[in-house]
Amino acid sequence: MTHRYPDAFFLYAEIVRPSVEHARQSLAAYRLCARGTCDATPEVATYHFRIDERLTRIHRQTWPISCSTESLELYLTPAAFRDHGRTEGFLAGIRHLQKHTRLRQIRIYWIGPRPAPDMLRGIFWSDRRARPLAPLRFTPFDAGVARRARSCNIAEVSVGLDVRPDAGAASVEALDALADELTHVSLIAFFHPERRDELHIVATLPIDDAQSPEDLARLLAGLPPGSEGGVSGHLQLHRDAPRNPADVEAVLAGHGLSISVADDGYEGYLLHPEFAAEGAGSRA
Repeated sequence: MTHRYPDAFFLYAEIVRPSVEHARQSLAAYRLCARGTCDATPEVATYHFRIDERLTRIHRQTWPISCSTESLELYLTPAAFRDHGRTEGFLAGIRHLQKHTRLRQIRIYWIGPRPAPDMLRGIFWSDRRARPLAPLRFTPFDAGVARRARSCNIAEVSVGLDVRPDAGAASVEALDALADELTHVSLIAFFHPERRDELHIVATLPIDDAQSPEDLARLLAGLPPGSEGGVSGHLQLHRDAPRNPADVEAVLAGHGLSISVADDGYEGYLLHPEFAAEGAGSRA
């Protein structure tokens, strides 16, 4: 299996459900999808779904009792996207979604090289409003970082900050400084197409002896030049993470960051096990 993936692309989605129960039922459906995807298509490197407190607060301004989920999917090859949708687990999950959930709004963005026409049709089948999104920074997959990390140390950070209209250049420079120093498997950063002053960053990364919560907090705290309200979002730890979420959250708060931390409440996986340190031998 090659470690170079020139066609790799992300699907990033924000979905507003009418209630917390509908959001929880959607996670139950994604659990089925993720099982089929993980078993059959290792080159879907990230397949992660969770209820997002920050998005829920934003969208409750329009839908007061709604509950929002955020998802990140990374397809390393066109075949991975095509084949994951044919697994029985995926199809069972879709049936569960259709039977048990409703939605208020769905936004799906593909980020990266333009997929082939058949893949685009598949994306648009999910949502006619799906659209391409141009990132400011784009690291689809660093296999070297993945191979050196244990699965339990992989985390996903998803944060946003509102940038003053006259401070775009300063924010891009701060973003570049963050991305250049942050050790990460994947990273995308973009100005949100619907919340146009929001700079949004999503990254999968190791948190371990080489890159501690203190390191991450220091780097994220360097983002706000030109920001109104600072950095807010979520840090998702692995279910078997050796660190206490409350301790990590305290470190982030100590740097003025409003970032919640949890090691549960999600479905899917942050990094497919075949790419982490434990599975590296199978690709030697």
